[in-house]
Amino acid sequence: MRFLPKLSTRFHLATGLSSLTVSVLLLAIFLKIIPSTETQILDSRAQSAESVASAISLFLVSDSFEEISSHMNFIVDRNDQIDGAQITRLKDDSVVSFGDEVRIASLLAESKEQLSGGGEEANQKLYSTPEILRVPLSLNGSNWGFVTLYFKSLGGTTLVEKIYSSKFTPVVFLGFCCFCLFFWYLGRMLKQLNPSTAVPGRVRSALDTIAESLLVMDKKGDVVLANTAFSQLVGQEPEELIGRHGNDFSWQREKQSSSADEATEDSSDDGEDPYPWEVAMQTAETIRNSIMWFNDTEGRRRKFLVNCSPVMGNSKEPGGVLISLDDVTLLEEYELELIKSKEEAELANKAKSSFLSNMSHEIRTPMTAILGFTEVLKRGYAQDPVAARKHLDTIASSGEHLLELINDVLDLSKVESGVIDIEEIDCKPGKITNDVFTVLAVKANEQGINLDYRIDGKIPEEISSDPSRIRQVITNLVGNAIKFTTEGGVTIVLSHKQRNGHCVLEFAVKDTGIGMTSEQCDSIFQAFVQADSSITRRFGGTGLGLSISKKLAVAMDGDILVSSVPGEGSCFTFYVPFEATESTNWITQEDIENDIAETADNAASTWKLPQSNLLVVDDAKENRELLRLVIAEMSLEVDLAENGQEAVDACAAKDYDLIL
Repeated sequence: MRFLPKLSTRFHLATGLSSLTVSVLLLAIFLKIIPSTETQILDSRAQSAESVASAISLFLVSDSFEEISSHMNFIVDRNDQIDGAQITRLKDDSVVSFGDEVRIASLLAESKEQLSGGGEEANQKLYSTPEILRVPLSLNGSNWGFVTLYFKSLGGTTLVEKIYSSKFTPVVFLGFCCFCLFFWYLGRMLKQLNPSTAVPGRVRSALDTIAESLLVMDKKGDVVLANTAFSQLVGQEPEELIGRHGNDFSWQREKQSSSADEATEDSSDDGEDPYPWEVAMQTAETIRNSIMWFNDTEGRRRKFLVNCSPVMGNSKEPGGVLISLDDVTLLEEYELELIKSKEEAELANKAKSSFLSNMSHEIRTPMTAILGFTEVLKRGYAQDPVAARKHLDTIASSGEHLLELINDVLDLSKVESGVIDIEEIDCKPGKITNDVFTVLAVKANEQGINLDYRIDGKIPEEISSDPSRIRQVITNLVGNAIKFTTEGGVTIVLSHKQRNGHCVLEFAVKDTGIGMTSEQCDSIFQAFVQADSSITRRFGGTGLGLSISKKLAVAMDGDILVSSVPGEGSCFTFYVPFEATESTNWITQEDIENDIAETADNAASTWKLPQSNLLVVDDAKENRELLRLVIAEMSLEVDLAENGQEAVDACAAKDYDLIL
């Protein structure tokens, strides 16, 4: 019998309950507590026959045979259970038939065969069958004859009618219906039963205090117990989880890849691999540290280590399984963050080392020149005024370069710490760009390349932005372009464009320099990064300028974009947004040139300052002396103060027109 499927407990319960119901029904019928349908039909037919006989007896008194015939035809036609009728007179054995004579003859023949006899004896006994009922008729106290009613067969004529009229049909129907209803009802009720109520309260409290999610499933995989941690994970009360199939939750497995050290998440669960609890049920062995993914109520993907222990039953086969889920999502995130922090620290150390190496070289070079040529001048080696002037120019340019390096470092620290301030004032971008062009044109001429400046179309004469930061970014971009261009030239192009539905002013700096690859373009805006190490050795620099410029552009709600082709040149596009209104004055290239000419005429005039008293306050003696020398050449009186207290005392004793 092992090949037969094992029937469920619910099936056995439904079968037993329906069998008990049918047994009670049969007992009630046997004890005649519930009358049978056949008995009720026979009683009804007997009452009908008596009624017909009484009516005919009344008609016999009035000797109205026409009314008897009409009455009998009416009864046969209206009663669908009566096939026919006969009235027999004993005096002369005359018979009058009503209804289906063929059916009457058939019933008479069947009845005579059942009596095992014939003749008059058979005619006298044709009253005991359920289909034929004979009732005597009397007239004036004497037996006149009898009336015979021929009814339809109790069992019907067709198979369907016989089934419906059978005594056992109601019993079978009731048993079948009860089995189906009991089977459905038990299935519903068993799912509502809470097996956790069988667990003592103290044990249940202990399970709820465990941080791990715990589940108990039966051998069919239905949840029979869940602790509070798991109910919070799925966002349902523990009682609502009872009866749910364990595989219905949003589990996702993690499959091992071909490498033993790598694992990949199986986000598309194809159902081929069994779940850990299914393996534990099949093998009756504990499964440890299986990795499963789960989507919680907030849609967050969480990673669990799953341990499954089979619960053995009386038959020494697993009757269920205990599942513990250990959330390792945070541990994995911490591990990833630790690895990321380690990588960032290593990159920071490399960047710091590279920065210190570059800065030491960049600072040492101008400092060596400054100290060296200063020593030459101090010792009087430069007797020729031209040579002395050349040495002084070298000291000045080296000092400017050193100051530029220091300013870059200070600007970067301000940007990184978020303390840099961006102004919003009216400024003229065309004039700012022209000033940068004028200053750097000298550097371009010294390098033997061209520096051009033009405006495409019309641009706004004034915008609201930070002019000093715009000047700093443009100066950096144009200076870089000149530094990395040995042939050809650099072009500055101003234009008005639309980006993402906003008006922007674009400053495009195009050069015919060494160019860059796409990988170099991706990293060029990182601090202390240049295209490659040879760039630093060949052209110098710390790699801070573009990083600072990028951050300044973003701080002004703009950006810097770059495109480049190795060996052909690069194009850096710096844009800042502005608001165009009806009052905005749009200018062209010609307007800029006229403004430049007017500014040059004004610059050619000589300034004459009135006699004034100035106070210079600085804690560095060298700075005070430098300012005194410069201001004294303008025929102005200068007083010096080392700190704030001296300045206050000086102001109390004398009136000053200007305090530096």
